[in-house]
Amino acid sequence: YIEWWAPWQSFAIGSAGNKIIYDAGGINIAGEINNPAPILSPEFVVDKNPDIILRMAPINAIGNLTAFKAVRNEILNRPELREVKAVKNGKVYVYDPVILEGLRYPIGLLYWAKCFNPNLFADIDPEALHVQLIQKYFGGESREVYFYPSP
Repeated sequence: YIEWWAPWQSFAIGSAGNKIIYDAGGINIAGEINNPAPILSPEFVVDKNPDIILRMAPINAIGNLTAFKAVRNEILNRPELREVKAVKNGKVYVYDPVILEGLRYPIGLLYWAKCFNPNLFADIDPEALHVQLIQKYFGGESREVYFYPSP
């Protein structure tokens, strides 16, 4: 389950997010909905019982580890999600959308792919590759956090 800017808002048919999910090897629980940015009901998400939850960091959390942790904890503590596999197994991640833009796009795909298929990507460290990319192409510019926790 991918959550966009607002609680319960996801990606579906016609959205870039839907394509990214499939490109990274995931299954989109909202992939058949004919609305690019549907607001899902908690019951829908619970019924689909996702293995992974990825949440886009809100604009006021970008680059701030404490804020990323707070966003993650809010999801982990939603009463509606307490029996969902992703929550029970701690597979809830928060990401900075910049990892899916421009030159960073392959890095974002690696982060997501490692969440979806950790055994297949066990030998790949998206964070280390991202640091190398930042140093080489962005002059060392870096934020405190881009993805939390590391997959």
